[in-house]
Amino acid sequence: MLYFDRMQEEHFGSIKQQLWSFLHFPLHTVLVLVLQGVSLLIIWRQAVESINTLSFDWSPAILWLRNGGLIDPTTEFGKTMAQAGTDNVTDGAAFATYFNWTCYRLVYNFIPKGVDASKEIKTVTIAWADIQEGLDNYQADAGNETAYEQLYAGMNAMAAATYKTLFDTFSVTIAKSKIKKRRGKEMQNLGATTMQYCNIFDLILSYTFIAVSSSPRNILL
Repeated sequence: MLYFDRMQEEHFGSIKQQLWSFLHFPLHTVLVLVLQGVSLLIIWRQAVESINTLSFDWSPAILWLRNGGLIDPTTEFGKTMAQAGTDNVTDGAAFATYFNWTCYRLVYNFIPKGVDASKEIKTVTIAWADIQEGLDNYQADAGNETAYEQLYAGMNAMAAATYKTLFDTFSVTIAKSKIKKRRGKEMQNLGATTMQYCNIFDLILSYTFIAVSSSPRNILL
């Protein structure tokens, strides 16, 4: 402790020392909360930048899926989709491959030691198959709601698993929750996953600024 390094153990039981310790406990609590909060907010900023990069790389694929139209052949998405129709590669396979490639390029290729992402990698693999099958079937029949649901669920699961892995690499974890299942397979939910992490950092932001504003110096001011 900062204020008690020079104190002799046999004298610590005096009323004066106990009072001194009691009065300084709030200060040390504030220091711990502020330092921990600032470090976690820096991590949050890094995570947000990575998420923005993922969203930017996914955006041309999502726009094509929603609106169709021409594809820029100079982009990575355009190069991947150009493989459709060759060597029995379907639009669904090319689309799913691009999503999968983006996840690995930005997240799964940089998993640090000690982080177990085997479950999320399995989810991404299953999601790849769902995206491929769902898109191909939906293109064959635009009224196939089952195919659309499969496509959406696959993209949702792949994105949610990748977000979770990204935060795991920053040593930010959330409590285990019940995950919906479809056809016996676990389904990640992107909206729920994102909200869980936002709630964590809302709490961090709150207690950091409360700790700073309630520090002894600010109280005196």
